[in-house]
Amino acid sequence: MIYIRRVDILLHKLKKTTDFRRLAVICLLLVGMAGSLMMPTAAASVSDFKDVSSGAWYYDAVSYVADKGLFNGTSSTTFAPNGTMTRGMFITVLGRYAGVDPASWCTGYVYAEVANLYSSPSISSTIIESIPMNRFVTILDTFDDSNGNWYKVRYGENEGYVMAISIRPRCQDLFSDVDYSDYYAGYVIWGYMNGIVDGVSSTSFAPNANVTREQICKLLAGYASYAGITLSTKSAAVTFTDQSSISSWALSGVTAMQRAGVVEGETYG
Repeated sequence: MIYIRRVDILLHKLKKTTDFRRLAVICLLLVGMAGSLMMPTAAASVSDFKDVSSGAWYYDAVSYVADKGLFNGTSSTTFAPNGTMTRGMFITVLGRYAGVDPASWCTGYVYAEVANLYSSPSISSTIIESIPMNRFVTILDTFDDSNGNWYKVRYGENEGYVMAISIRPRCQDLFSDVDYSDYYAGYVIWGYMNGIVDGVSSTSFAPNANVTREQICKLLAGYASYAGITLSTKSAAVTFTDQSSISSWALSGVTAMQRAGVVEGETYG
C-alpha cells in the first residue's frame, strides 16, 4: 500500500518542478483520505467549507487546492472529506493545473455533407457560412428549440449555431462513456491526445470510477513528461512486498513517483 508521509505541501514560491511535486503529494494525500471533488460547483476558500476544521490534518492541503481553483466542494459550504475521487475528477485537476481551456478541446466534426453556421438557432436566420464535411468546430454550448437541437460552435473566427444532427462530438468517438456536455470532457480529450491518460478499454474511459493510487502515479508521470518536468531520482528504486499487485502498465509511474520522493511504501521486499 502506498501512502504519504510528506509535509512539504506548505512551501512557498516554488520552482516548476517542486511545485508539481507539491501538487502530486497533495493529490495522493487527498485521495488517501478520499477527498471529494464535485467539479461543477463554484470554487471556494477553505474557510467556506464547514466540514473542514482548522485542526484537520488535511486542512492545509485543502486550502492550497481550493485557493488554486484545482478542487471544488460538493457545495459552496462543503468539501465532503470522506467522499471519493473519480478518474474524471482527477484528469480535471491536472488540466486545471496545466491551465487548459476545456472548451478548446470540446471539438466536434461535421459528418453531414455540409453544416450551415447560422446567426441564431433557427434555419430562418442568416447563414454565416457553410462548413464542409469532416471539418472540426469547437462546441461552446447547446440550445433546444421547437425545431430541434442545436450546438453553439466556433469555426475559425466565426461563432454561430449548427443543427446538432450535423455534428459529431469528438469525445464520443474517443470514449463512448464521455459526453461532450460532461464537465471533464475537454480535459479527458486533452489528457488522451497528449499521452497523459488512457481509457480502461479501447472505447471506455470510466470517468465515474474511483481513481486508484497506481493510476494517479501513472497520470502524474504522464503529466510530468508532457510538461517537460524532470523528476528527481534521488531515491533508489525499491521493490514493494506487494509489487505483484501493481499493474504492469502502472509500474513505471509508481517507480517514478517513488524515486522522486512523492510516494513511499509501508514495507519493501
